[in-house]
Amino acid sequence: MVGPEDKAAVVEVVSLLRDVNPLIITVSTGVFIIWAVMRAKSAHFLLDKIWRLIGGGAINDPELKKDWLQIRDLESFRFRTGIQFNSRNTWSKTLKWLECHDKSMNDLSFAKAWISGKPWEFSEPWIKQIKAFVFCVFLITIPLIMGMTFIFTEPSAILTIKGSEKTFWTDGVTARNFKLAWGTPKFSVDSAACINKKIAGLDDKDSELICSSLEPDALPQLKKFIFEQKVFSAYIGFICFVALLLSVRYAARAKMAKILYELPSPRIV
Repeated sequence: MVGPEDKAAVVEVVSLLRDVNPLIITVSTGVFIIWAVMRAKSAHFLLDKIWRLIGGGAINDPELKKDWLQIRDLESFRFRTGIQFNSRNTWSKTLKWLECHDKSMNDLSFAKAWISGKPWEFSEPWIKQIKAFVFCVFLITIPLIMGMTFIFTEPSAILTIKGSEKTFWTDGVTARNFKLAWGTPKFSVDSAACINKKIAGLDDKDSELICSSLEPDALPQLKKFIFEQKVFSAYIGFICFVALLLSVRYAARAKMAKILYELPSPRIV
């Protein structure tokens, strides 16, 4: 049953969300506009949308309309690819250059971080250093992902005793030592073995605390710890997986940049 206090809390949260929601929408819209303008290096295409929205309509003069469409198309292409084509001629020359070398605009956009001037001018990526970086990320994240996966699937909570720093697993039925905690002696006990609250290799205080985790009253708190442990391990595992994925993608982008760097500049006039 939901009591009056719970209902009041729900109403308070809903009211808070209602007050904050317009601010979130405003900030999000502002951030999106700034990002779009920075990506396209212009606000013409946004101003065109605003002008049409307030009733500006289309441009009637054929020459002006043609020029405006060229500007809008160029800026739209900048926005979609993230590549700064300074003119239609550069745009056309880039497309022909890519076609001559059997490359696509997707390849160019994928490696755009190494563009140093014109869209066909690239800085040479440090492939060896990038590969070493990815290898280091791999060495760090793979063990962490495996460890977090193990912790996520483990039905026990891992606890550490303050003071003695003894670490152990417990699920409310059995308590055992944590193998990676070198300072914790090897043990495995259940409630029957804890009748005297004595565990070989541990002092009386640590033995009592470990045995207390096997009492029925401790089960609700243990379930809470296990849930929090799963959430934490899933979060860390996800962060590690994203870091590994981004590093591999970064290496792939550098490899594509190296390929484009070695291509000759376009000779198309």
